Amino acid sequence: MRQTLSKATRLTVLGAAAFFGLCATASADVTSDQSGAILIFPKVVFDSAGVFTGGVPTDTLVQITNTSNSQVSARCMLIDTTSRCNGNGIACTPDTAVQRCGSLDRCEPNWIPHDFRMTLTKRQPIAWRVSEGMNPFPCAVQGCPNGQDNGMSSIPLAGDDPFFGEIQCVEVDSDDFQPSGGLNPANGGRGDLAGHATIVTVNNLTQDADVDARKYNGIAIQATALNDGDDTLLIGGPNEEYSGCPHSLVLNHAFDDADVSFGGSSNPSTASVETDITVVPCSQDFNSTDVTAEVVLQFLVFNEFEQRFSGSSRVDCWRDVQLSDLTTRPGDADDAFSIFNVGVQGTIVGQTRIRPVPGAQLANGVLAIAEQRFDNGSTTASNIHFVGTALAGDVMGLHPDQAP
Repeated sequence: MRQTLSKATRLTVLGAAAFFGLCATASADVTSDQSGAILIFPKVVFDSAGVFTGGVPTDTLVQITNTSNSQVSARCMLIDTTSRCNGNGIACTPDTAVQRCGSLDRCEPNWIPHDFRMTLTKRQPIAWRVSEGMNPFPCAVQGCPNGQDNGMSSIPLAGDDPFFGEIQCVEVDSDDFQPSGGLNPANGGRGDLAGHATIVTVNNLTQDADVDARKYNGIAIQATALNDGDDTLLIGGPNEEYSGCPHSLVLNHAFDDADVSFGGSSNPSTASVETDITVVPCSQDFNSTDVTAEVVLQFLVFNEFEQRFSGSSRVDCWRDVQLSDLTTRPGDADDAFSIFNVGVQGTIVGQTRIRPVPGAQLANGVLAIAEQRFDNGSTTASNIHFVGTALAGDVMGLHPDQAP
């Protein structure tokens, strides 16, 4: 039996839960509402035919801003995480593996970083579509004021269609392009990069070309005064060059298959909801394309009766997954038996705490965003709350800069 929650009530409940989550995260070292020296967009998508988006074309608009009064530069990676069938090489997802790969082939994960670089002038914002990239930059056409320029900046477009991936940018010195702290004294030199990603779907088959957009903030990791400028970035730990990743993540959400009311009393309607999360590890080695960095995640799920359920799963280099599929097989067939399903929980909303299991040397920290999908075609995206800081550290290994 499905339970229904009005949209206003749902937002009130989730808002109250988020309030308590925010109180707990006041001392977190990673932020989604301030600038930093490492900026991460966990999920960007381009799917012109809507192969994995219900037949509706999808693209992502990425925005990055230099928040300082100085010219800054960044070394970035556009990372192709599109899984592929090991036989025919076409794009796939775990729940479409049999359909797209056949019964004898596997849908194998993929992780290929593509380096690019940019220089942004004082307070300069830029925005581009993942399907198009950006080349040339604005100042290359019109010129920049006060002798500033966009350097040899260019952003590659997504190399495949459909394409799933992430973007990571590290602030660097504009002269030698080696990692550095920020230039803005207002935030203590913790970093100058901030941004947003908006995933947009356009249904061209409808008369009015319906548009749906979901937006989240880029996740910023702030620099410390210990940054030594080499290509091995120490994130947290005793000699941290960047603030440590969170000890755990807190997600307040509606349980999968719960019905949400829209439109109020004048135009009532309901839509079933499902929640996806995209998880990326804090430790990354951009000198390797092997999908080997495995992190085990533990989940504690609480419903409105304060009953507790638990589960575990893993993420390699990148994972985008519906909550119900964390504890059941990929696809919808057995979602009703998941601890993330409204039928199992008996309440509309709840809270999930996600904790990575530390390794022998690394904290194995993770970062994540969440998306809600409604069966009426609307979507939302949100950042997940961060709690505490891992005791150990993580390491990000950059590919040596290929200066022109």
